[in-house]
Amino acid sequence: MADLIRDLTSNALDGAVVPIENSIGGWVVDILDLIHSDGYRAGGFRVVEEVTIPIVISLAGFTAIERARRLYTHRYSLRCARDWLRETRPDIEIVEVHNTAEAAAQAARDHDAVAFAHRNAAEQRGLPILIDAVPVREENATRFFVVARKALSRRRPTKSALLFTLRDRPGALHRVLGVFARERLNLSRLHSHALGAALDAYSFFAEIESPASSAAMKRALARLPRATSQLEVVGSFPVIAV
Repeated sequence: MADLIRDLTSNALDGAVVPIENSIGGWVVDILDLIHSDGYRAGGFRVVEEVTIPIVISLAGFTAIERARRLYTHRYSLRCARDWLRETRPDIEIVEVHNTAEAAAQAARDHDAVAFAHRNAAEQRGLPILIDAVPVREENATRFFVVARKALSRRRPTKSALLFTLRDRPGALHRVLGVFARERLNLSRLHSHALGAALDAYSFFAEIESPASSAAMKRALARLPRATSQLEVVGSFPVIAV
């Protein structure tokens, strides 16, 4: 993730597919930091598509789960499959890693271990799939943003994303929300982001269930500058469910 963010902000990439929210873990803060960063926005990047993908956890490794000493896993995978693991191997050593690709990579080097990983990540590293879909207690899905300098899809946009900061006065956020309410626009997500170490100034990332080109959004965007100190549309995009 760190390499991806560096390449985007240094303009080494023209676009990327990045995770923005997981149904279990919530917001991916590193990506929110990226969207708020000056380098990303100066590079002309916009959200051009949203894709939601259900996550299937596979068990992979060169040894059977009964003989494995360690399990490499991301914390979200562990949370989903904890009940199964407790019944199957409650005594196994748990090694948490940053993502499922790293879990597969570690298990590929450690033949006494297994990993919770995506099937593709395991196969890319030559790991045998021991269980194609581990039983889970919670459905797990991740929303991804496709970020690029220009639209990549011919689908019609159905959603918008905004960044804004507020004037420092009572009721400032209420005024912004009122603009959306008056236009009957559904603000589906709102996330605050600290702008400095003092924690006394915040920027907001908002998702609205309407394209930026709709009449209601145009009216809202015309009114919002009176309620905000800064405002930027950072995407108008279609939403795809896989």
